[in-house]
Amino acid sequence: NPSTLKNFQSKLILELIKAKLYLGLSLSSWNSKVKYGLEGIRNDFCVIDMRKTAEDLTLALGVVSKISRRKKVIVRKRRKKKLLSLKKSEILFVGFPETEQKNLKLLYKAKKHHYVNEEFWINGLLTNGSSFVTYRNNFLKNYSEQSEADKEIFFHHFEGILNLNRKPDLVFIYNHSKGIEIFKEANSLRIPVISFLNTSDDPTLVDYPVLGNFNSKDAGSLYYKLIKRFLK
Repeated sequence: NPSTLKNFQSKLILELIKAKLYLGLSLSSWNSKVKYGLEGIRNDFCVIDMRKTAEDLTLALGVVSKISRRKKVIVRKRRKKKLLSLKKSEILFVGFPETEQKNLKLLYKAKKHHYVNEEFWINGLLTNGSSFVTYRNNFLKNYSEQSEADKEIFFHHFEGILNLNRKPDLVFIYNHSKGIEIFKEANSLRIPVISFLNTSDDPTLVDYPVLGNFNSKDAGSLYYKLIKRFLK
């Protein structure tokens, strides 16, 4: 509905401004490819156009909603027979706004999606996932023999990807500059990527870039509210 969409975007622009997402980085660190999303330069700092950010964020949220609603056909071969089953499409969320980490983990678990803190990322998790699966299965198989310290570290690092057994259908990166290795892996596997970027990042490499300063407390609260609304 065009009028509903217009009304949503108008309200979203106000919320983005309130959260001060328009405050970009200094001109000395900018990537000129973000020029399309800027309102201008003030005191040598980039000012991001919240109308463009609202437009791109609306598109990204639509993708989240569409993919998280979708059922995917999974083909398994067993004794020369092909077995078909319908599985919910899965999204891997990378990184968190610090203030909403606990709430988002509960939300992702409830909706049966996956999450990982970029600080605990293992290079090759997507491109060579079998290695992690082998490690995970061996750890859990010998769980009773593990020390309490090792158990705590294991779940602290990997609790959000313990059920990630196939490549996700979408990767959503909260902080692009911290998740660049994850982005590269997703890109090499042709997994679509939504990513929040600041003015020093290159938006042309991302399928669904959203330009803005997402590091404020208010930005984290807004992100949680929007994901809770659109994630199925």
